[in-house]
Amino acid sequence: KANRTPIAELTPNHLAMLRESRDAVERELTALDGAPAVASVLREMRQHHTARDVATAAEIALLYVTNVLRHPSDPRVFRVRSSNPIFRERIGRLYGADTLMLSLGFERTDAGACFVLKTATRPADQAADDTRPNAKFQFPALDQETEQFLLRRKSDLEEALAALDHAREVSRAKDTMATVSSGDAVAGGAAAA
Repeated sequence: KANRTPIAELTPNHLAMLRESRDAVERELTALDGAPAVASVLREMRQHHTARDVATAAEIALLYVTNVLRHPSDPRVFRVRSSNPIFRERIGRLYGADTLMLSLGFERTDAGACFVLKTATRPADQAADDTRPNAKFQFPALDQETEQFLLRRKSDLEEALAALDHAREVSRAKDTMATVSSGDAVAGGAAAA
């Protein structure tokens, strides 16, 4: 549980901890520059689609992030093919699909054929002078900054899904109350006649 006691003076340990946290955030922002916030992307998607469609897209996006975090040595989880039927049906067909994937750190590549996870630290191009085919190829690896970014995005998606579920429950309750009210009005009108 967080300590809510005001700090009278920042100790050297507190300052070091704050600097370390700030540096981590700055490295992430620099490395993953331009990634929009998940919540804002889902809000925008909600303007064009049902809560169910947006929640389904968020669930699949959460699955992609979770797979990378669970299987960081599997290069398959670093790519999502846009032709994948599940992606196409649950995310790709929706307005804002590319922005959602970008918010998770996935960039569209290969002439739009797939999304690839952008890692925070790109390895130095040691094979720049090498003319062999695929000399620059490396299997993707999950560095610490990208892992931290994905953990935050995972948390954001979980919070957004909880909010979407709550909104659906409130909407259902309002619909039920409206149905009951209109039923009472019809019954009252019939009794008056």
